[in-house]
Amino acid sequence: MWRGNISERLVLEVGKKKYVITPYNSPQNTETAMLMDEIHRLPQKKKPVEYEIELERRVREGDDGKMEQEDTATETIWSMLEMSICCPRCDGPVVINGPFTSFRCPECGEMIEMTPEIWADLLEDVRDELADDTAEGEGGRSTIWGTYNTYLYYGRLKPYCPKCKRDFDMENEYTGGDSITCIGCKTKTAVLPAPDWFDNVFKGALLIIGAQREQTLKSVAESPISFTCSKCGGTILTCGCDRTVECEHCGASVYLPDELWFRFHPAPKKKRWFVGFEAEVYEEDYDGE
Repeated sequence: MWRGNISERLVLEVGKKKYVITPYNSPQNTETAMLMDEIHRLPQKKKPVEYEIELERRVREGDDGKMEQEDTATETIWSMLEMSICCPRCDGPVVINGPFTSFRCPECGEMIEMTPEIWADLLEDVRDELADDTAEGEGGRSTIWGTYNTYLYYGRLKPYCPKCKRDFDMENEYTGGDSITCIGCKTKTAVLPAPDWFDNVFKGALLIIGAQREQTLKSVAESPISFTCSKCGGTILTCGCDRTVECEHCGASVYLPDELWFRFHPAPKKKRWFVGFEAEVYEEDYDGE
């Protein structure tokens, strides 16, 4: 804050140039206003200390408004995701173990649509944060209240074996195909190409590691199981393909109880999966002389 009277001024000499700084509200204060305008026009990705360096360079070069050339390089960045949403019908947890556009709630069987637009609303800011502002091994948690209540854990982390936790050496270990084998414990982990629509969520997405291959609920029973009709007491055989079955004796529609349904369809567990995407890394060259 300026604490002098309106007639006071400061003179800043840089090389052969002089900058006269008067109170900001003074009509004479064209130089200060110009410098402040230049500060506000600087790219927002620069850190505060870089603002000072940039301002000093501009003053030294005569305030000609020219930016130093920025060198860019393309780098593959790995992100870790761990997600779940609440079913809009029963509020049960639905794990999101891969980039699919529909999920089935394991508790009530409701089909839940996850359009590319919903994915983008959830993750496009995460992608930029991981690329620009997150160091290797760091991340965060987020609870998102939107189309679906979403719980998200994310980080900038290299993919690793889910069994022995050893990091994969992607350059030397992955030679293509739909899986990568850990050289330590020999566990195979699924590798998927990123869907085309996922580029709008994670721009530059290439590979996805550790995701489920498909998002469907299949019966794990080897043979049909019998249970009693709640209306007529007759025996019903079911393979667990549908939550509601018709009694062959009285024709009633019988809803499979939770115990039997989860015996057919164990609830999937939340798992981490990894997205590899290309991003530009900026290396700003400031002249320190």
